[in-house]
Amino acid sequence: MKERKTKKKRLICLGLSALLSLGYFLPVGVKAEASEGNIEAGVQEGSKLLAAEETVIEISDGYHSQTVTPNPYGSTTQTVYVHPKTKQVTISVAKAAAEGEEISYSYEPQLSMTEDVLYTAVDKITTSVAWDKEYEAGSAEGGTASQEQRELSGSTLLCLKRLQKPKVSLSVSAGAKSGYVPNSKNKVYIQARVRSDVESAVTIAVYNASDKEVYRKKFAASPNKLYEIAWNAKPSKGNQAGLSASAFVPKGSYKIVVEASAAAGGNTVTASKSKTFKVAGSGSVPTYGNDQKNMVPILTGDLETDYMAELILSKIIKDTMTNEQKIKAVYTWVVKNVKHDENRWDTEKFPVVYEKDVLSLPARAYLKECRQNAAEGKILYSNSYYTQSAADVLKRRVGVCSTISQTLQVLLNHLGFESSVVHGMYKNRNGSTLDHYWNNVKLNGKEYWLDVDVELSNWRGGSVNYYWYLKGDKEWKTNHIWYE
Repeated sequence: MKERKTKKKRLICLGLSALLSLGYFLPVGVKAEASEGNIEAGVQEGSKLLAAEETVIEISDGYHSQTVTPNPYGSTTQTVYVHPKTKQVTISVAKAAAEGEEISYSYEPQLSMTEDVLYTAVDKITTSVAWDKEYEAGSAEGGTASQEQRELSGSTLLCLKRLQKPKVSLSVSAGAKSGYVPNSKNKVYIQARVRSDVESAVTIAVYNASDKEVYRKKFAASPNKLYEIAWNAKPSKGNQAGLSASAFVPKGSYKIVVEASAAAGGNTVTASKSKTFKVAGSGSVPTYGNDQKNMVPILTGDLETDYMAELILSKIIKDTMTNEQKIKAVYTWVVKNVKHDENRWDTEKFPVVYEKDVLSLPARAYLKECRQNAAEGKILYSNSYYTQSAADVLKRRVGVCSTISQTLQVLLNHLGFESSVVHGMYKNRNGSTLDHYWNNVKLNGKEYWLDVDVELSNWRGGSVNYYWYLKGDKEWKTNHIWYE
């Protein structure tokens, strides 16, 4: 039994030694509960912390005060956001010493914020803590108890940052300059990108000429995100302008405003962007259908992309073609003319194939025609996030699965087909999977799948075998897993 007790003491000593060596690297003011968890990992179960109070660092920026609890798991830099106009920061350590416990610390209590980012340390905080060592009761020699003093010390590194306004960008696609024509298919496409170190609450709203809000949409807070809305030009319920939510907004001038508010450390900063557009009046356009005469072109709104797409389509599409023949012609063109290469940014290997100047007179005439058609409700606009990727593929005829799929979508949309890019996994023959992108398309009211990237990657010239062309769900599931 004596040998058992000696062995147990040795384990406890080893555990406390490990705790002390680890404590040197711990930040200031380890929480009681976190410390106790660390103790249990190093010594016999049953030992406990007798006295330890929580240490907090108080920071005042002249506008608001906030507290920071040091990280108990390591000397990780902790970021603290202060007011954008802060010139001086006051730091203090709040610690209530318990019975049998002492505390000492050193730090610079006042700091000048001469730059947007400042690093400082609150260090050399030493806490003396009483520990209760309990041995097993009921042993042959009975239970014993004793107290020992142990010190934990370390430093907390703070990164003080002035809270910056979010960076906001806004793009709006609402048809021609002469005026947007709302209808059952046409939408106002709004894209707002917000960049911020901290989470930002984002709101996109539309105001009429009297500055009355007619539409509003709020988004969950996020630090960096792209927000997209396809607004159907109908007011929100209970809008300030008193408009009916079931009818399109009336003719007039409207302003779209995106507002992003970031809050941290009791401080809030707000940034906004706005764009205006005109509503020429409501109208009607042909709807999607099986008849090719009723197909409505969907353009990106980017002149370079749209003009290149139209030049390509003018060479491969004939008026006498059926809808299926048009899809097949576009699919075939991509397979035979685009390469899959991860080094697609190598401009020497893949120079610009498209040599025509998109700002030439024909391009300008095409732009004028598009604006007129948009004003009359004959074409739709979808300012896609993938526009620039498609433009690069059309110019240099090289890409990867995502950009090649985006290019196929642009070409099909130009013909009026409802098509989109689908993200999922591709299953190889050996059972492995990889991240992948492909397309869907609606033909005669039914959805089909297309994987032009795999098709062109396996194509070696000659005839296209169309193995991945217009497939149904049952066939597709053998090699594709798509995210719902």
